[in-house]
Amino acid sequence: MYQKLDPTRAIFQLSRLLSDGGADSGRLVNRALKHIALCTGADRIFLSAWTEATATLRTVAQWHIEQLDPMPSRPVRLEGFSLLDAYFTQNRGLFLMQKEPVFHNHQLIGVCCLESRDSINRLSVDEQNFIRHATHMLAPFLQVLELPAEEDDANDDMNLQEISQLSRCEMGGAQPDADTPLVLIVEDNKINQLTILKMLERCGVAVHTADDGLKCISACQKQKYALILMDLSMPHMDGFDTTREILTSCPFNRETPIVAVTAHTGEEMQKRSLKVGMAEFIPKPLRTQRIRELVGKYIHQTV
Repeated sequence: MYQKLDPTRAIFQLSRLLSDGGADSGRLVNRALKHIALCTGADRIFLSAWTEATATLRTVAQWHIEQLDPMPSRPVRLEGFSLLDAYFTQNRGLFLMQKEPVFHNHQLIGVCCLESRDSINRLSVDEQNFIRHATHMLAPFLQVLELPAEEDDANDDMNLQEISQLSRCEMGGAQPDADTPLVLIVEDNKINQLTILKMLERCGVAVHTADDGLKCISACQKQKYALILMDLSMPHMDGFDTTREILTSCPFNRETPIVAVTAHTGEEMQKRSLKVGMAEFIPKPLRTQRIRELVGKYIHQTV
């Protein structure tokens, strides 16, 4: 059970965090989000900026418990305000969400989201009111935090329709030409899948995706891959156990390089990844240049 929230004390502490003149805006907001999450027992909290002119949503600040990967920061292109709910309910797995819109001068400028593996119904009235007040306090910082996309990622904006169509890339869909290298992305977050998929396709490879370790093993038992990009934190079976299973029970892919792609950058995680047989350990978020390097290192030099 979480300790009962004292909303007056929590708001006062949040106000002090946001008024700390010794830190930059990004750091202030990240600390504020952590405070909000700890006060309400959330596992993840993120602040997304809405740009009406381009109909894009972009995560600009966040906090999450150590076991979770961060939300991607690339812009997501939506077709209108009505699709905001569809975006936030897309593939959130076991998590339940509390969404609070952020307004400035009566204009929507973003959304603050808290995710929890516990029932969202556990939030008390005090907790819900605290979230609303906290969101109001974050509003002045939101537009300051929204940075332009990097030039390298200008073509990586994601469309909600593309996210919903990712199933076409799962094992069992159309097969690539015999001469086209095939890469498997093992990642439970559809947005991360799509981001990596689009970068890989520009490198001249075909792509399959798997949402978790069990689907990955099923695919690897039927199909030879030139490279496997493996998330470490997934439902049903994590990346470590999945890698062990591939190396012991998937004859087609016992020699396939498996690269750990994760937000967990600690030395112990890296050692554990290499110990189970992964070829390399690289941190999220992946950039286009890093994808090119991986394709060149593990695919083009062998084909």
